[in-house]
Formats: sequence, structure tokens, C-alpha cells
Amino acid sequence: MSHARGLVTPAEALYQVIARPAPLCRRRLLALPSQTRIRSFNPPQIATYFRSRLPTSPNARFEKPDPFPDYIKNDQIASQRVYVLHPETNDLDEPRDRKKLLRMMGDRQRLQDEGIGIFMADEQDAKRKDEDELLLVQMGIGPEQIPVCKIMERKALILQRMERDSKAKERAKATRAKASKELEVNWAISQNDLRLKLQQLEGFVSQGKRVVIVLAGRRRGRKATAEEAEDVLLQIRQKVREIGAVEGRPMQGNMLGSATISIEKRS
Repeated sequence: MSHARGLVTPAEALYQVIARPAPLCRRRLLALPSQTRIRSFNPPQIATYFRSRLPTSPNARFEKPDPFPDYIKNDQIASQRVYVLHPETNDLDEPRDRKKLLRMMGDRQRLQDEGIGIFMADEQDAKRKDEDELLLVQMGIGPEQIPVCKIMERKALILQRMERDSKAKERAKATRAKASKELEVNWAISQNDLRLKLQQLEGFVSQGKRVVIVLAGRRRGRKATAEEAEDVLLQIRQKVREIGAVEGRPMQGNMLGSATISIEKRS
């Protein structure tokens, strides 16, 4: 018995299995309700609070903080020309181009050949490798509003800042030491309490402080007599003379009322 030849070739059969269903799937997809269609994806926006804390540049997180934020130096100097102080004479040279000067600072020999001095740390001061770096530091404003600068080793600038901070602390300490102190004395004060107050007065004056004695009457209790008030005032002034102090100004106020006496060390 002879077999009938197939009406469909293998290639046509494969086409019907793979390619033919595609239009059907597409028709079904188009037939879906509009609510079920896939919508485009929009990435969520970063909140402003967090976006403000992102690095402004790729290398921002790796940038080292400025160790001398209170000094104007190098490219922070706004002027194109600067005066350079000589470390030995403090004389001003002719104004120089700032950018050219910054390029020259990489070669100390070239600076020396140009007659430009460097403010260096003392040899006995130990320096790390990076403390040999040279910095162009603005010190003030010179003629024609041109900045006056020093070329300094980093170590020299560190020592200068330490010295400046130390002097500032000493000035603040001296100011606190000279701050005025206040002693309250009642016109009817007992002799023992008055003796303690006068000892405190002597201690404050010996420290260089200005002392303000506030004299007042008691709100409650026994009132002082005029003789007692005069005796209190007399003992205070005797103590002032004994410790070498003076009244800064005459007594302000009234006897048996409110009064103040300003006392300071004799200059």
C-alpha cells in the first residue's frame, strides 16, 4: 500500500507553531482594558532633604578639609598681583603675578634665584614630610589695594597659628582676671562678717581685679545707726589704704541707703 505524501513540509509546520500565534497574542494584548495596560516606570524622585547631602562632585567625599580655614592662601587670594614679604628685612618687592608665583613655588632653587625669601620653621622643630610644602599666605593689604603675602612652609604656618592662639588665650585670661568683682555689705553688718568681706576685698585686689562694694540696708531686722554706718565706711577705707588700692571714683549713693564704692589696685 502506497503512503500519501504529507501536505505540510517540516519548515511550514515549524512556522505555524512559532510564528503564527504571535498576531493572536498581539490581538489579545490590544484587547485588554486600558486600566490593565502596562504603564511606563518613572523612578522615584530623591527628596530634597537627602539630595542636598549628596556630594556635589565625584571627588567631594575624598577632598581633605582645609587645615587653615582662617587664612587666605594660594588660589583663595582674589588679586592677580601680590606683594611678597622678605623674611629677613620685611621689605616689599615689586608686585608679582600670583599664578606665576604659585608655579614657581614648586622649585625652591628658582625662588632663591629670583630673590624671593621663604618663611621657614626653625631647624630644631621636627617636620613631617608634608610640612615642607610651601604656601602663599595673605597677611594684609598693601599699596594700591594689592595683597601683602608671605611664602611660608606649612610647619611655619602651624607654629604661627599656635603662637597666635596662645597669645589670644593669654589676653582672654588677663581680661577675666581684671574683671570686676562685687561684694555686698550691709550697713548693720557684724564685725566678724565685715572682717571676712575685707579679706575677700584684699584677695581680689591682689589678683588685679576691680572690686565694687555694694552697701545697702537690711530689708528686715535691725537697722544700722548713723555711727555704725560711718564705722563700716571707715574700716573699708582703712583697708583700701593698707592694701595699696584706691577708690576709682567717689562713693555713689547715700549713707544708710544704697551706695557703691569702686576700688582698684593703684597703678
